[in-house]
Amino acid sequence: MNLRLESRDTADLAGAHGEGARWAMGLIVALAEAFGAERLVDIDQAHLVGAYHSGPANLDLLDRLNSAGARVRVPTTLSASSADLSQTAPSCYADGHAAAARAVVERALALGCTPALTCAPYFLATAPRRGQVVAWAESNAAIFANSVIGAKSLKTPQYLDLACALTGRAPLIGPLIDAGRAPQLYVDISALSPAWFATSLGPELLGHVVGEVAGVLNPFISRPPRPLDVLALRSVCAGAGVTSGFALLHIEGITPEADNWADTARSLPAERLVDHDLHSLLSRFEVTEGDPVGAVFLGAPHFGPEDLNRLAALLNTPMKVPLLVSVSRGGTFESAILNRLDAAGVTLVHDTCTYYGPPAENIAGVPVTNSVKWAAYATNRGFRPHLTSLVGAVEAARTGRVPAPIWITP
Repeated sequence: MNLRLESRDTADLAGAHGEGARWAMGLIVALAEAFGAERLVDIDQAHLVGAYHSGPANLDLLDRLNSAGARVRVPTTLSASSADLSQTAPSCYADGHAAAARAVVERALALGCTPALTCAPYFLATAPRRGQVVAWAESNAAIFANSVIGAKSLKTPQYLDLACALTGRAPLIGPLIDAGRAPQLYVDISALSPAWFATSLGPELLGHVVGEVAGVLNPFISRPPRPLDVLALRSVCAGAGVTSGFALLHIEGITPEADNWADTARSLPAERLVDHDLHSLLSRFEVTEGDPVGAVFLGAPHFGPEDLNRLAALLNTPMKVPLLVSVSRGGTFESAILNRLDAAGVTLVHDTCTYYGPPAENIAGVPVTNSVKWAAYATNRGFRPHLTSLVGAVEAARTGRVPAPIWITP
């Protein structure tokens, strides 16, 4: 075995600090050995995906860890639950599943976790700084942490994230080391029309397509035809998180480490994207114009303050169908914006994502969204959503009809 453990690691592995730490370190060591890690590394924080109810096995594990006195050793936040557990939850969440979801969260809180209950922890005040090592499990969040913030995180699978939180340690592999952050595929987007990036939809589609063409390879994306702000970068990372196995991407001239690799990236194996690639993806999530809309779903990943500001600016007429927005319970939102959303009839859904909950299951009509993540996951669950821009989504809520398809030409 090439893995070198420190005395604190061997103590955990031997059970000196309790059964919970022994279980956690055993899992970390097994993965570290499988991937050829030479040592473990300290982490600064963790973000766990196990806050949703996935059956009795999840509850049983958390009960066993709590009974053993296990506690997280680093600041640890929870990703989205499978229900809105807030005091303002829509009535459709008042059922047995919500009670089971609450039971999972309560057990995680007993371990010392913080109930942020968001898939967008980068919008929280606790977001890491560049260079910090974290254990983030939510796919879009791990990619964002590596690619936009410049922190270092594995795309940590469920339960490894918990093990890292309980020990404060992670295997030193993948994007935690310099070699694991190097680009492996050049993605040329110079042929894409700039008009794609004048809408909120272009970055969503770009991320999804890049994830498909890159797979597990770290992509280096050529300079976009228009600058991308932080929300557009979030959309690229979220779209990529649906389809890829990589934990980071580089965007020339934008992401923190991209300039370090620019000279060598163009000698890599390459993929060239054209407008047809984005249109082809969009066509998978389009419904006939004019069909009746059941509801509009925003916030996958969860909306932050700037998202809500942009939405509020578009709400100038009454809505004919429900418009639901998923947000974090830990977000800091201006009361004036919240009042404006409430006056317009917007429903804020906290803690969860609506594609696997009752809001999407209980509508009669087409679900409309501005999120390729929402559209892809809802399609996997048997829904037939319509994907459009934020402006198109608001239009759908206002008219109650599927908006015209977005067609971008060079």
